[in-house]
Amino acid sequence: MAESAVPSPVPPQPAGPQVGIAVQYRLGPNDVLRIMQARTSANQGNTVNVGDVCAATVVRNWGSSANLKVQIDGNDVDLWVTSMSEGEGPYTWSYLPGEVT
Repeated sequence: MAESAVPSPVPPQPAGPQVGIAVQYRLGPNDVLRIMQARTSANQGNTVNVGDVCAATVVRNWGSSANLKVQIDGNDVDLWVTSMSEGEGPYTWSYLPGEVT
């Protein structure tokens, strides 16, 4: 008779945002440059500026920082940003207003 497998315990998630939640991300100068360089006649969207707040999804939690997929207002592909910290200035993310952290 085969032994039943014992499931391994799930390691706790590091402190920080949970993978899959929506957050707000503030564009920095290099983000704006990357977006503008990627736009062609086929990829168009509204103007982006440093400090613009965009919707983003947490795709990886590193504890003190997170990787995000940022949604751009246009038919662009999403912007992938890595190792971003929670904060209030450019290159930072924050929880949605009223979101429990």
